[in-house]
Amino acid sequence: MFSNQPIHTSSTQDCGAASRARSGGAAFGLRRLGAGTAAVLLMSGLAVGTGLPAQAAVPAQGPSRELVVAMEQALDAARSAVTDSTASGAKKAGLNWSWADGAAVSPQEIKSSELPKSDYVTKVDHKQGVASYLEGVTQDGLGFGRANSIDVGEWSQYTTAGPKKLAKGLPRDGQAMRDGNTIYFVAESGQVFRINEPGKNKKATKLVKLPNGAGDLNKAVIGGGRVYWEQEVSVGKGLTSLEVRSAPLKGGASRLEARNAAGVQLTDQGVLAASVAPSKEHDSGARYTGIVKLSGGKAEPFLNLPETAAKKGFTFDTLKPFTASGHSLALPQDGGKNTMVVNLRTRQAWEVKNPKGMNVRTASASEGRVAWTAGGDVPPEGTVSSRRVFIADLDQGVVRTVTAPKGAGGVAVNGQHVAWFYGDGGPASAESMQSIELNR
Repeated sequence: MFSNQPIHTSSTQDCGAASRARSGGAAFGLRRLGAGTAAVLLMSGLAVGTGLPAQAAVPAQGPSRELVVAMEQALDAARSAVTDSTASGAKKAGLNWSWADGAAVSPQEIKSSELPKSDYVTKVDHKQGVASYLEGVTQDGLGFGRANSIDVGEWSQYTTAGPKKLAKGLPRDGQAMRDGNTIYFVAESGQVFRINEPGKNKKATKLVKLPNGAGDLNKAVIGGGRVYWEQEVSVGKGLTSLEVRSAPLKGGASRLEARNAAGVQLTDQGVLAASVAPSKEHDSGARYTGIVKLSGGKAEPFLNLPETAAKKGFTFDTLKPFTASGHSLALPQDGGKNTMVVNLRTRQAWEVKNPKGMNVRTASASEGRVAWTAGGDVPPEGTVSSRRVFIADLDQGVVRTVTAPKGAGGVAVNGQHVAWFYGDGGPASAESMQSIELNR
């Protein structure tokens, strides 16, 4: 779930992971999509977690029954071996979350069911021609990201006619994100751009230039007229930690939002982040001890762990410690085996079991919905992706699934629009974009 740069790339992700780390995403990489749509955690530890659907996943590549059985046996044998790297310490301590006022977060177990075809319309179902990854989806139901993520690639919208260039003047390295109806781009150089009329080849507008050493800008988010990012800082005695800073998009001095915090997510309840414990320099992953709300340069408790668990902290081998946007939040449960989704307005929570042998591959949150896909590693064949796309509606209290033609990859949700890539099961083959518009 995170990278520790603190956040490290999950070992379950594809061979383009190194390229993703440089460019801000990958075919199946889970990303932060901004205030309107947060990429959910990945639940390998979910995207925040971890978690997935209650239904058995269908093998992505359609192998023979004998191969399916062998793959399932390999997954069962390997699962216990990767438990510690997926959620270090979580199984022993338990992740029994409570609100800042002491009330327990008590999720109800919920099962998923197939989304009726009458409840959605397909917006796009088209092969894009190159292995690509997804950063978000627009209000019109078009996905966007970098087409051909393995090679040079170009920042594009994914349409019924194939990729269309997002804008002129965008550098290769960085990440695209959405805030409301506007798409922004944060380059690794620190330059922030606004995309004008995406897909019409208009020149991008330069906004604020973040200071040198601004940190890992692939984990930046934008909302409320500001850009937020995290950076590693020394705290003495060979220890490092993370801090969150922000700057106005129109330019101006940056400000410290919180020390010992990371993984910013913008929600209806305010700016949330994971609290972080200092660690030895060059540690492979950050230790998270809870979730805080950033306010006036201070970090106030928002969601807490039991004292023993908080002291030890938890880590996840994915992109982010939790995922939230609008009034939706996703949290890790049971060492990544399950996903807990929470309605931040009502505090009602639900827990969804992962398919056997699979963890959340990518996830996204927007308004009152969370969407995710699942996958697992099957040595020596490599990554296997489920064909199921899971969509949790936290206002209705239901979890529905849509079946992709082949293995489902990166997913993004924006209100009633959900988009994902699919291919032959391996991340490098995810060339087809599918997006739908929910009727309710």
